[in-house]
Amino acid sequence: MVASSFIYEIKLDRFTFLLNGLNGCSDIIQSSLWEKVKKGKYMNFYKNTIKDLKDRKFIFEDKNEELKLYNDSSTKLEQRLFQDKRRIISINISEDCNLSCPYCISSKRRSQKMLSKAHIDKIVALLNSFEKKYNVIPRITLFGGEPLMLRNRHIFEYLIKKIEGTKFKLHIITNGVTIDKYLDLINENSDKFQFFQITLDGPPEIHNRTRISKKYPKTFKLITGNIQRLLDLNFKVRVRTNLNKASLEKLPKLARFIKKKKWDKYKNFRGNMGLISTYQLKFCKNNPRSNSVKYIKQFRQLKKKHPELSLYNECDLYTQADKLITNSLKDKTNKPMISYCTTINSRHFTFASDNQIYNCFAAVGIKDFSIGTYFPKLKWNKNNLAIWKTRVSTQMDKCRKCPLVFVCGGNCPLHAYEKNGNINKPVCAGGIKDLEAFVKLNKDKILKKAGIYKKR
Repeated sequence: MVASSFIYEIKLDRFTFLLNGLNGCSDIIQSSLWEKVKKGKYMNFYKNTIKDLKDRKFIFEDKNEELKLYNDSSTKLEQRLFQDKRRIISINISEDCNLSCPYCISSKRRSQKMLSKAHIDKIVALLNSFEKKYNVIPRITLFGGEPLMLRNRHIFEYLIKKIEGTKFKLHIITNGVTIDKYLDLINENSDKFQFFQITLDGPPEIHNRTRISKKYPKTFKLITGNIQRLLDLNFKVRVRTNLNKASLEKLPKLARFIKKKKWDKYKNFRGNMGLISTYQLKFCKNNPRSNSVKYIKQFRQLKKKHPELSLYNECDLYTQADKLITNSLKDKTNKPMISYCTTINSRHFTFASDNQIYNCFAAVGIKDFSIGTYFPKLKWNKNNLAIWKTRVSTQMDKCRKCPLVFVCGGNCPLHAYEKNGNINKPVCAGGIKDLEAFVKLNKDKILKKAGIYKKR
């Protein structure tokens, strides 16, 4: 018998955590026993353990058995991805913005172009026709730029009227500066809004340094007033705080502000955290890595001193790594895929003001991410669509032999494009290293989940 080539080992005291990249399972085993297993030394009194390892594909009779499982898994994964008819919809009214945040992902691609009523007519008509062809998720994300700029109001109002009588609801990602100027429209059409995501980067001394522009030099008071208005009208509001070293240190002060306002008592309020790191700065967060364990450690230390931080969930800081580990310990079989970018198989349609349909709302303005033109007529870009058909980890040389080949999906294609000029030359972004750091950080929780402490 041979040990799988797709197992990632992490030492936890005298135990070894094994993550099986082929099927998403994990296990905890005594390190000394695992070393013997890898060398093919099986003792009779270990036969139940050996059987379990074999059943869960940690060991194989030979490499051919492993190769067959890999090929079968690749086929099933690609079928699942390429036969998935779900489509996520975004609309960029404009890439223009009324703020100049230093970490903005769209700042280099700013454009004064904006949608017209004719654009909205075409978009809504296409969405209605797509319902027959695709499984369209009934949520339209309004992104930008800033979707609620004052000059966009007539288009925003027209869009609301056009989706009247449809199943679509709006998810607004906004900086919150001009919500008070839109509140009459929003309140009159309350059934059309799913939730609002608004950013507060910390208390005033932090927020007013990052969420700024010449017209709006200090936005904390303005934005928090608008958040209060939405909460009082019973709209769901997610308040996102982008963290770096300075803002993390001031997070308790922001939490105290929220507590004083009693926002945490509203059922329609939720506080979220995100990281401003080299990765998080420019690219989406759909990957299984822990992002930055040092921030998790600092957050936990702060939380001990500041219980008001309990309104935040630390899972925001490591995206789906916790879900991966927790699920992998549960059952004998598990799906290893936890987060694949929606650009695969062009499952994300972003309608932009330059007449293009983009594969990713963070990539508006990048021609290689355009999968077609929707205005004045729909015309798919067959060359780009073909490229995105092959953008899967099992078809990329750098990923094929990686233990996380079925887990991270080749990471963010926008990251690969901006760093390497090619979506099929992935940037690992420290995925394995950070996943290992996350497992070690949560060692006690993982060992307890596996029942190790009970055996001691």
